[in-house]
Amino acid sequence: MLSAPDRRARRLKTLFVVSLVLYIGIQVWLVSSPIPFLSDSANYVRYARLALEEHTYYPNPQSLYSAWIVAPVYINYTAVILKVFEDTYSILWFNIMLNLIQLALVMLIVRRWYGEVAGYVAAFLYMLYLNNLGLVMQNVTELMFGVFMLASIYYYTGEKKTSNAILCGIFTGLALGVRPTAMALILVYILIYLYDVYTRKYEHKQIVLILAGVVCYCLAMGMLSKRNIGQFEYTSTTGPSNLILSAIPEANGVFYGQFFKTDGTYRAIKTYPERDKYLMQRSRRYIAAHPMKWVGLIPRKIYSTFVFDGWAVEHLLGSSTWNLNTYLKGGASVKQKFQKLPVLTRVKFWVFNVWQQVLYGVMMVIFLYQLYRLIRKKGRREEYLINLFILIGVGLSIVSSVGNPRYKYNFLIAAILVISPVIAQWTMRAHRRLLKTR
Repeated sequence: MLSAPDRRARRLKTLFVVSLVLYIGIQVWLVSSPIPFLSDSANYVRYARLALEEHTYYPNPQSLYSAWIVAPVYINYTAVILKVFEDTYSILWFNIMLNLIQLALVMLIVRRWYGEVAGYVAAFLYMLYLNNLGLVMQNVTELMFGVFMLASIYYYTGEKKTSNAILCGIFTGLALGVRPTAMALILVYILIYLYDVYTRKYEHKQIVLILAGVVCYCLAMGMLSKRNIGQFEYTSTTGPSNLILSAIPEANGVFYGQFFKTDGTYRAIKTYPERDKYLMQRSRRYIAAHPMKWVGLIPRKIYSTFVFDGWAVEHLLGSSTWNLNTYLKGGASVKQKFQKLPVLTRVKFWVFNVWQQVLYGVMMVIFLYQLYRLIRKKGRREEYLINLFILIGVGLSIVSSVGNPRYKYNFLIAAILVISPVIAQWTMRAHRRLLKTR
């Protein structure tokens, strides 16, 4: 006869398998009815197709005259898919794969750190977070970055072996090739190393191998880039374009695209390196002249980033037109248009958005609780790693860009790693109390 813990583990496993099958089925159903790619999703396809037309990789020679270089690893990945399958929406089927890999990594990491129950809790929390499903319907970088980010953390916190350190470095480098946000992870690895040196727990070999892995990626991608465009690029060069949005008189802490359409000097420049130089110089002059105004935008950036979280949920409605932010900020005409939508669409809109906002609120409260607990008393090494990555990453994002709900996605996925054990602990405690009352 099975013991109570064994029975609980078996029930959790059964529930997980059923949930996973359902989760895969929902993704297949969503991808079977794709919606048109817009904004970044469309641009990434365009960049990949331009590289294919020139019979080369990205960055391709013509990209020297684009606004910037963006996510070279992801664009080349997209180009390979388009080359092999010749169908734009085949990208979505690979999104399912990336989403499931990210789910698996979340579960494996938490289970290794905190045990089987916490691992299942992490998996359920991940599947209930609707932005993950919405991302499957888009052609954006978040899922791939998440896979590389989590793989880096998985190998970093694994057994202290040479192979694990090298793999950690390589995955960190690949993450950097998708989003510059990976710099936050590199900084955290260095900070932990410096702390180890300070406390005389030397880890020279691990950090050297990790940084060597990152450098290997940077050299490989950088040399390939230099061969095509004469510039050593290994990650996105969107930094100056993001910074300028907080360094102009019209800046309000959120995206202001009119600058790029109306600034005559910017529009007259032909290559992205020259544009970047102009934008950086202009940003520095403005920040030096108006430091308090620039700093004063930070609260608005934080508010815009964290007050709303359903940025990918709209894609679950079969369109990319309606999200909660648009509805709440819209006037009477927007409300009237919404009322003309089919009843089922309106019901799904409210169910999905309320679900997402409530779950997001719960996740944030538990994250802040565990952060407070970590400050109050000494925690696990892994907890410091994840919290530092989130805090540094969010901080860099807020300072260097504008407020955007999308920018916190990967940090919320990382937060699941430290949220789920708290939920698991509360759940098991409540279960024990329930058994005592019987």
